[in-house]
Amino acid sequence: MTQTTPPRAISVSVLFYAAEDRLALVVTTEDNSQLALMLTRRFAARLVNGFAQLLERTNSAAQEAPLRSRGDIVMFEHQGALTIAQAAAPSAKRVAATGAKATRAPFKLMDAVDVKITPNLFILILKSGSKAMTQLQVTRGDLHCLLALLRRKCDEADWHLKTETRWLDLDAGSMTLN
Repeated sequence: MTQTTPPRAISVSVLFYAAEDRLALVVTTEDNSQLALMLTRRFAARLVNGFAQLLERTNSAAQEAPLRSRGDIVMFEHQGALTIAQAAAPSAKRVAATGAKATRAPFKLMDAVDVKITPNLFILILKSGSKAMTQLQVTRGDLHCLLALLRRKCDEADWHLKTETRWLDLDAGSMTLN
């Protein structure tokens, strides 16, 4: 069986469909076609936590720091990535929040993401069933933006996700003071 490379995504938007209680990643590929990948609440939570853990595990400065400081280092990186993205020109943004604008793209249920780590990029292979639907090549900053966007859309959907990383809770503004 030959493995074909899935089309490369050039932009991603996230929509919330209240009637289905699902998020949709609307992907535009290099050939200018669109694909909408639906995410269940459970899978969205797994993505948010998985991306947060991936960013923490692959941050070399955090891995060299004492355990109690690692989350803070990643949180500062996260805030920096979001600040840089906000300052960038809108045309340069590859990851974007979208309002209630619907898509005419065919819907597929996304149930897996394979991640390949290269020195400069994360290659995310988005899958429906066992079929690779598209690949998204993102920098660390892009992955931080995608993580923030998914988390914000989950919050807007009132899904009350449980985060498994302390630094992501700090980013949301909740703190425990002793």
